Amino acid sequence: MICVKPFNNLHINDKNEISICRFTKNSIQNKNLAINDITNSVQFTNLRESFIRRDTITACDICWLSESKNNKSFRLVSNSNKHHGLDNPLLNISKYIIVDQVQTLEVNLSAIIESNLIKEISKCKNIELINFYGTLISKENHCNFLQKIIQYLDAYKISLIYDNFQEELSEWKNFKDYQIYEKN
Repeated sequence: MICVKPFNNLHINDKNEISICRFTKNSIQNKNLAINDITNSVQFTNLRESFIRRDTITACDICWLSESKNNKSFRLVSNSNKHHGLDNPLLNISKYIIVDQVQTLEVNLSAIIESNLIKEISKCKNIELINFYGTLISKENHCNFLQKIIQYLDAYKISLIYDNFQEELSEWKNFKDYQIYEKN
């Protein structure tokens, strides 16, 4: 019953709250906290401990429900990912994590990411994938976010995935690659 997301992922919702996954019910409000304080908060360490014990966590009901109907959940997809899944050499299944273990980032396109949060994210030097989802509210804000990622991280090592996007952005040339999955 393990899931890799609590051990190598961060999610930013449209309110700038941080969670371990976009489908979990638990999040922490961004109150100018250091990224280490967020990733190793009581809430997140308790969640990781529950996964280590193989507990079924109510915050993750969406995945459990999907699996109970014999569907492939986000947990199963994440676990089987060849780069960031269970076979990932950087994956450390422990109660506490360090920011270098964060490899994936999920960002709601409606979020206007606060500058302090971008600086904290920039401490996660091993981010290899940023998955954007939701409705784009401000192209200018999104481009500013990408420019900060380019400024603070090794963007050429980071892949971008969009659940839906309408136009190509000049910032994308600085990243490893990008993919757009259009919803039908």
